[in-house]
Amino acid sequence: MRLISYRSEGGERAGVLRDGRIVDAGDAMGGDPASLRALLEVDALGELASAAEGAEASIALAEVELLPPIPDPEKIVCIGLNYSAHAAEAGIEPPPVPTFFASSPTPSSPTGRACRCRRRARKSTTRPRWRS
Repeated sequence: MRLISYRSEGGERAGVLRDGRIVDAGDAMGGDPASLRALLEVDALGELASAAEGAEASIALAEVELLPPIPDPEKIVCIGLNYSAHAAEAGIEPPPVPTFFASSPTPSSPTGRACRCRRRARKSTTRPRWRS
């Protein structure tokens, strides 16, 4: 199940992406449109999976604006060097356990949208980093 957050004529919504089309979470579950964060907080992803399975994916992905998966995260915990190819790409020996680190939630940007670097950040780097 591929979860997304998106903006449409109905506002900011949560959905399930299936074959290039979207099943709206609120419509599938028969309730108010919930954010992915709200669904996670009440442990409702299983309910969403069941509801989305039989629901029609009625919205074309091309008709909406993708948002960051969790548009308003409290915190972001990342795992780095968690597979050998990633460590090789970084030119280092893989650690015995993955590296955990925190990231600021403010630079969150959806797929395909440009990220803005603050002026000071541009002076300190020539190549912004990104995570997917």
